[in-house]
Amino acid sequence: MALGMRFNNYNLEDTSTSCSVPDNPISKLMYYLNSVCTVIDLKNNSVPGLERLTNHMLYRNLTDRELILLIRLCEVLSPMILIDKVFFRNARLCGNSLNRFYNLRTIQHTIAAARSIVVGNRRVSVNKIMVYEPTWFQNYYYGPLRYIKVLLNIRIPPPCTNNLEGWHNKHKNRLKHAHPNIYEIIELLKKTKALTECNIIQYAAGGTRPPKRRPYRVIIHRHQTHIQIPTRTHQRGRLL
Repeated sequence: MALGMRFNNYNLEDTSTSCSVPDNPISKLMYYLNSVCTVIDLKNNSVPGLERLTNHMLYRNLTDRELILLIRLCEVLSPMILIDKVFFRNARLCGNSLNRFYNLRTIQHTIAAARSIVVGNRRVSVNKIMVYEPTWFQNYYYGPLRYIKVLLNIRIPPPCTNNLEGWHNKHKNRLKHAHPNIYEIIELLKKTKALTECNIIQYAAGGTRPPKRRPYRVIIHRHQTHIQIPTRTHQRGRLL
């Protein structure tokens, strides 16, 4: 439901609180996700590990899998989707800050906000709105996201290595689209978690573990030790 079309000072309740964000791209991206969760209600949609992904002070505790999930969530909840719905550019209401939060119940006649929005084919309720300066998105979304993607390209092995193939083999339930929505990612993670729990129960009951795949370097080493590679010698500049 769309509301009014003008910003006024009438009945605007500033609910912003000051906080310190570590100068780290992961922490800044977690703070962006925390800001999104402040304005829209994602807790009722059972996002796994949402509290860990939004606690930007404990960014060092994130696992690699949680970091990838953080990136996927932030890509689905990008500023381009939320601007002019729950994020509004207004330098005057920002004051001396790059962003501020306002209570939605007090602005029902002053701003073009929505009571609910559609995210990933599902409708979520809107709790507050956020006004911003453009620099805020550069500091807490675009810059950190770009840096983390470069970092992951360094940390993740090339596609031809055995480790990355093993990571993909764990996710046999492929996503249906090249750019899935947030709920397809959640369903995939739930299925993967359930499969892992079943495997743990089977192994505890005496089940046989599947043999580990041999790394390519082991196969190449055994190939070189069992097959004698002919060598060529040179004498007086001629090949014998």
